[in-house]
Amino acid sequence: MIDSMRPWMRRQMLVFVLALLPVALVTASADDARQRGTLDIQFEVHTRPGGETVQQGPAVISPFNIGLAVRADGVKVNEDGTFSFEARGTYRLDYHATSPGMTIDANEHRADRVLGKGQVQPDGTLALDLAWGHGEGLLVVVTSVGGSTARQPATEAVPLPTWNLSPVSREGDDADSRRVTIQYKSRRPSTVVGTYTVPLTERIEVKYDTKLVPRG
Repeated sequence: MIDSMRPWMRRQMLVFVLALLPVALVTASADDARQRGTLDIQFEVHTRPGGETVQQGPAVISPFNIGLAVRADGVKVNEDGTFSFEARGTYRLDYHATSPGMTIDANEHRADRVLGKGQVQPDGTLALDLAWGHGEGLLVVVTSVGGSTARQPATEAVPLPTWNLSPVSREGDDADSRRVTIQYKSRRPSTVVGTYTVPLTERIEVKYDTKLVPRG
């Protein structure tokens, strides 16, 4: 049928087809480029404001405060969307306890370690696995009858449940943009903290920056 077209009709069809090709190529390269970029990750674990109240035998611990803050910035996302990182952050535990005939105040500081790995999916969702371990630290205990200071050993990183995150915001997500920023945020209850079982909240924030780079 094409051979039977008049020359001017064939030329017009060729121009139309060629005009569509750059659009298709740009779309494909944009999708590929959004699998590359960097992640800024902030992970926190903490008790509620004001601390928790915990009963251990005859002792009442109140307030009981725990806090961990870890940042991993500039984590590279590979072309298939996978990434991994290791980061350290400050962990702090302090509490005041009363039991018959005694009061106890404890304060502990550590440089904890968080291992992470995951993948950004083509649809923009993000799967993230974290493992959390205590670093070496110092525990200071002061009681109504005396006190002590003890070095605390590092502990093995314990895997946490997988985070499956959906975007909460996007910036620059249009055909004319050369950069896209996707934000993820979530929180959930937790009780993972060494030998203590205390109600905690885990919070995660992730910023995913990508550049649209045409294929060379």
